[in-house]
Formats: sequence, structure tokens, C-alpha cells
Amino acid sequence: MPKRPRWDMPDDLKRRLEGENLTEAYEQRPPYQQNDYIGWINLAKREATREKRINQLIDELHAGNTYMGMAWGETPKKAVKKKAQTFGEFLDSSSSTQKALMREVNTCLMKITPGFTTKQAWGGWAYMVKQNYSCLLVPYKDHVKLMLMRGTLLKDPKSKLKGSGTSTRHVRFDEKADIDCEYLRTLINQQHALYKTGLSWEDR
Repeated sequence: MPKRPRWDMPDDLKRRLEGENLTEAYEQRPPYQQNDYIGWINLAKREATREKRINQLIDELHAGNTYMGMAWGETPKKAVKKKAQTFGEFLDSSSSTQKALMREVNTCLMKITPGFTTKQAWGGWAYMVKQNYSCLLVPYKDHVKLMLMRGTLLKDPKSKLKGSGTSTRHVRFDEKADIDCEYLRTLINQQHALYKTGLSWEDR
């Protein structure tokens, strides 16, 4: 039986993992998963398909318990655990530091857009306007990030947006003092104005 090809890490994927702070999460995956992901991405015939596959890899690394759309890395009981239905339930799975930070950011976001609908998605807590994802609050070991879905199109008055995704950018919070509600209001209102023009969070 011929050996499966070994794939080298493409430069664009390397930059994306670094921009999303997911290099370590990727390197912690078994070698066969790393190789399968790269091969799957490199074999895409269309650029749109390639980008979609990269986005799926990013989502699965954020989630931490999924591989190629399948449950991985947890016991069956945990793998089928019901998603949180409320923000409070979502907080229950986070550390005390993350809880304090996320609670502050959530309060700020709900003041900016009281009409947000929310749900657990992609390893974080998602905020939506109608069918458009606006932002995603994601807990990490020692900090929290707020992902802005159309971050690349926003004017950033404080130059705090980071990341190298095709459309997303994020703001990082290490402590409560980092949370500036008026700054977030500026970014989110810009994004919602784009949605009102007919732009979707998925448009490239």
C-alpha cells in the first residue's frame, strides 16, 4: 500500500494560525490530523473552497473537540454535551478571570445593541443582528477576545484591532481596564451600518 503524502504547511495557513493565536492548538493535534487538514486544504480546486476549509479548521481549533466535523478529544458524554442556552450557562464553563471579563464585555455589548440575539457557537458566545453574526466573545486561558466578523472593513480609531483573517479582526482583553465601551460602540455601529447596505457577514 502506498504511503500517504506528507504535506508542508502553506504560508497563508501559517499566517492565519498565528493571527488567530492558534498555532499551539494546531501543534497539539495528532500528526495525522495536522497532515490531513493541510492536504484537505491544499487539494481544494477553487479559492473559495480553500478559504472555506481554512475557516472550518480555525473553527474546529477554537472549539477544541472537533476534527473534520466529527467529535474528537472528549468522552462521548462530553462530546454530545448540550450547548449553553443562556449567557450564564456559558459562563459556568469558564475560569473566574474569564467570567469577570466576559461579564463586563457582555454588559457593554448589550448596552450598545439591546436587540442582539445570542447563542453559543464556535467555542464562544455569538451576538447576532437578524441573520448576520456581528461578533463572537471567545475565552482563552488568560484572556478574552472579541471577534468582529467584518473587522477588515472597519475604521479603527485606536488601532487595537488585530488578526490576519480574510474578514475578521479581534480586540483582546487581559483585564477589565482594557474594556472601552465607547470604542466598541464605534466599531460595532460601523459594522451594523455595513449590514444595512445589504452586506452579509459571509460576503468576501
